[in-house]
Amino acid sequence: MDGNGRWANERGLSRQQGHRAGAERIRGVLERFAEHEIPVLTLFAFSTENWGRPRTETDYLLRLAGGTIDRELDALHDSQIRLQHIGDLSAVPDTLRRKVEAAVKLTAGNNRMTVNLAFNYGGRADVMQMAAPLGPAYQAGTLSGNPLATAAGIACLQELARPGVYDTLEALGAEAEAGLRAAGDATGVAVTVNRVGSALTAFFTESTVTTWEEAASSDTGRYAAYFHGLLERGVYVAPSQFEAAFVSLAHTSEDIAFAAQQARDAMAPL
Repeated sequence: MDGNGRWANERGLSRQQGHRAGAERIRGVLERFAEHEIPVLTLFAFSTENWGRPRTETDYLLRLAGGTIDRELDALHDSQIRLQHIGDLSAVPDTLRRKVEAAVKLTAGNNRMTVNLAFNYGGRADVMQMAAPLGPAYQAGTLSGNPLATAAGIACLQELARPGVYDTLEALGAEAEAGLRAAGDATGVAVTVNRVGSALTAFFTESTVTTWEEAASSDTGRYAAYFHGLLERGVYVAPSQFEAAFVSLAHTSEDIAFAAQQARDAMAPL
């Protein structure tokens, strides 16, 4: 529904007249789409950015939306058109909010075509409202969506697309696994190392670890002492027994050898 103001300016009319002319075309547009059996149509009527327009214009648009619902609702319902709303109704006047909610409720059972009325919508706002706790989609991660983290993620994907990268990571991961096993053998500490590619975990147990029960039987107290021993020696691994360590392309074979030696020194007093 964009361009009403430009349409009016080109004809020497006011912006309000342009908005009204656009609203009057809605029923005809919907009927034409329904004739062609288009199942879903979205009318982008009022975005969150539109609040930046002059107050007189936004007030008129809000009144126009309510009046259009009053005028067209019965005909749309008779035509078996279902209305839904996209956006945030909490910021619009209560009268308009109630009209939108009533229209959605009245037409909920219609099945000829669904019309999404995007009113007070905004792409970023709509996405954020879908995420918990506001919406049903759960997400976790301290830096999820942070622009710096997003840029880093893109750069990581570009780096991983280079030839030979995964071979390098596999080789570094194997060196780290061998170093941890050797540290356990040299110090007499029972340690089981699970690894997939460049991700690995050292479990302080004599048994294999393929189930939660086997992982839970490992010596978490010994792992905690091992973690702090490594931290004192300049090597940072996951603080929990049940997390994984990751080798990256920033690491070299020399780094892996250094970490293995520090692991041996940290295991010695265990």
